[in-house]
Amino acid sequence: MVAAYILVTLLAGPKLAESLGADVMWTCLAAAATLILVLLLAPDSLRWRGLGESLKEPWVRKALCWVGIAALLGLVTNAAILLLGSGAAGDVTALIGATPEVTSGGIFGEGAAAGSQSAVAGAGAQAAATVGGGSAVAGPEAQVVASGATDDLPLYARALLLVACCFSTAVFEEGFFRGIVVPCAARRTQMEIQALQQGNVGLVARETYSQMTPEERREASNVPYSAAVFSGLLFGVVHIMSGMPNFAGADMFAVALMVAEGLGKAVQAGMFGYVMAALMLRSGSVFGPMVAHFLFDMLYFAPVVLATGALPAAYMTGAPSDVLLLAITIAALVPAMRAASSWLKDAGPSAE
Repeated sequence: MVAAYILVTLLAGPKLAESLGADVMWTCLAAAATLILVLLLAPDSLRWRGLGESLKEPWVRKALCWVGIAALLGLVTNAAILLLGSGAAGDVTALIGATPEVTSGGIFGEGAAAGSQSAVAGAGAQAAATVGGGSAVAGPEAQVVASGATDDLPLYARALLLVACCFSTAVFEEGFFRGIVVPCAARRTQMEIQALQQGNVGLVARETYSQMTPEERREASNVPYSAAVFSGLLFGVVHIMSGMPNFAGADMFAVALMVAEGLGKAVQAGMFGYVMAALMLRSGSVFGPMVAHFLFDMLYFAPVVLATGALPAAYMTGAPSDVLLLAITIAALVPAMRAASSWLKDAGPSAE
């Protein structure tokens, strides 16, 4: 699993891609490699059977509904941020076809899929907008941190690249974090449970397990819940690692906001990953999470990509509106996570 992650990460992402098209190309390559790895490591994940049946369950519909609400909140908030930013610059119509200054490049998975940063400059002020932590910071010192600006492309070309980027990112991330990580984590958990039950563990672990109540043993033996938690935690940690900012020259307030953004991004991504893992475990198919992830990203990132032709370079910008958007989307994901937990916590075996 670790080797697979290293491989697809290397394919996903030269961090200095010179254009949005180049970012899409590399992410598509990573998506193709991920599908091959899923075929080799967890081929049962690539099936449609069970997906339709799972959608009939109330908790699945509720979870997906709240994920959609979170995406819509991202769309509305980031569109408003862009409009307010361009309004500060004195030209709302300048959004489409604006020319962002590229100061760094590259995307990583949901960096093409969960935290975008770009800007519109004009009339003595610059507005920096961040999607997935969306912010608008107006001022002469504001700089754009964007990946692969393609301001010379027409709107329809940006739309096509947006679709390709969101689709390949969904295949890449869900293929690995749900198609590979979840089955591997489930198998590993099952092996550890069997070792505990058979006494093939250390003395301390054996004594601890023997002293558990039946309910505690049932919780400890809940393989789906453990696998979903692991997938969500890993997904959140990866988003922190891939979005570390440069703190040089930032004041204490900005640093505090960046730290809050980093923690918020990890929580947001972790909650999203947890819900997608529950959907994958219930349906037995990675295609459901892929479709949900694709639609989420399409809504979430459409305003910035269509307006500027740029992708994010970092999740942490030190802007208060970034923290606000993360808080809003996290709040919307809480009911989705609760709905997923209502099934996961009952999905384990009976107490032994």
